[in-house]
Amino acid sequence: MKSLSVTLLILALILSACTTKTSQESNSPPQRFVSQPAQPVPEPPPTPHPARSSWGGFPLSSAGSLMGSFSLHPARSLWGGFPLKPALIDKATTSSAAPSCESIGDFCIIQHHFPFQQPFSSIFNTSIESSYLYGNTQFGHLAPHHGVEILNPTGTPILAVGDGVVAAAGNDAHNKYGPWENFYGNLVILEHHVPGMEEPVYTLYGHLSTVKVQVGQTVKGGDLIGEVGATGRAIGSHLHFEVRVGSNTYADTRNPGLWLSPRNGENGQQYGTLVGKISSPQGNPIYLTLKVEYYPDTKKSPKETYYIETYASDTNPIGNNDIYQENFALIDLPPGYYRIALSASGKWTERWVEVESGKLSFVTIESS
Repeated sequence: MKSLSVTLLILALILSACTTKTSQESNSPPQRFVSQPAQPVPEPPPTPHPARSSWGGFPLSSAGSLMGSFSLHPARSLWGGFPLKPALIDKATTSSAAPSCESIGDFCIIQHHFPFQQPFSSIFNTSIESSYLYGNTQFGHLAPHHGVEILNPTGTPILAVGDGVVAAAGNDAHNKYGPWENFYGNLVILEHHVPGMEEPVYTLYGHLSTVKVQVGQTVKGGDLIGEVGATGRAIGSHLHFEVRVGSNTYADTRNPGLWLSPRNGENGQQYGTLVGKISSPQGNPIYLTLKVEYYPDTKKSPKETYYIETYASDTNPIGNNDIYQENFALIDLPPGYYRIALSASGKWTERWVEVESGKLSFVTIESS
């Protein structure tokens, strides 16, 4: 009997404790989750390194060349590879009109009109050679480039990029279409009348092995006009392609990357185009080298890094787009975010831009 009483007493105590806990929980106010405004993420502290600047990049006061500085640490981002802060992205409204960037440093995403198709069928190489872009000098080793190169074997068929009339066909052994005679070797020049443009546009196809058209002949976009070769002043088999606006002269070239329709990437998505103007506080274009990093995922390291020159200026002027007045361009870029970094007068400058499929991103940067 005594054992039963003890058992009942213990059971009563347990029930009392449970009741008290339940009562306390039920009388407590319910937990509420209140949305808080996002707080800015502080920049990670720089990592000291005896051979580098405190930013984890390259010495800010380096007297060496920009390419020399970049080549020291090709695997790192200029600012140490820190994650992209969304606040740095200033995406402008997409517009089909001319750029409407309100201030220096803005960038615009534009539904740019690319009037011409590619000069090769998609079964051949259609990518523009990145080591010698329009306006480039291969970092001082060559004359400023007035066109672009597309590498393909000798005999690869070349197609007209648009409807037009053959203005020149044959070779330039006795006709000066470039800086001197026999510069392009066998060539074809087409005259086009692009809708919306008062001035004629000329496309030049140089270094051909054979020419398949005659002067005065009318062609349609996609028609065979010649075959790839290495005639004239050429090293290796390739097509030299130019766009000239207003007059058929070497001084009237424009960047072909702003005229040829962007190619499709491996996933079938159309590439985008990045165009910019780097200028001094007085508005004068600056010649320098840019480092451009591609971030498909801004939380990870860049997937691709490009080193490009702004257009060089010399006695052979390099033309640019009448609207953009650009002095650099990167074409056939995968959509995503890109970080542009440059150094002028010992001062580093960077900009973030976004590139979208089939569109043109235009950025302006003022540097010392």
